[in-house]
Amino acid sequence: MNKIMPNRLDRGFYLYQEEFEQKALEVLRSGWYILGGELSAFEREFASFTGAKYCVGLASGLDALWIAFRVLGIGKGDEVIVQGNTYIASVMGITINGATPVFVEPDEYFNIDAARIEEKITERTKAILVVHLYGQASNMAPIMEIARRLFMIH
Repeated sequence: MNKIMPNRLDRGFYLYQEEFEQKALEVLRSGWYILGGELSAFEREFASFTGAKYCVGLASGLDALWIAFRVLGIGKGDEVIVQGNTYIASVMGITINGATPVFVEPDEYFNIDAARIEEKITERTKAILVVHLYGQASNMAPIMEIARRLFMIH
């Protein structure tokens, strides 16, 4: 009897083992474990890949969320709609800035239920945080329609 092992990461490692090990040694020998040339190269390449003018590499998704909300001016007294079953970092990205998370139940695929978003919108709603979970992408079309109406996005 075979078991499916969802957290078995060694297969991907062995597939690219030589490249991974070569790059790890290169980074270790450079003495730059944070910042440095590798990060600069990643930022340029990822910005180019996505068509963005800039990219900023950060330490974690939490850092990315709290900085994004701060840049958007979301803070004390503001609300951000987010699915109730998301990871704690999603909520912390909201609360670190003093904003309040407003939870929406997930749909049958464990993503935010677009049909339940509008009932949670108030005059203090400043954002909808969509988190794609378990390899399932959220259905963005209805969410973007709500966001377009709410935030007058074109």
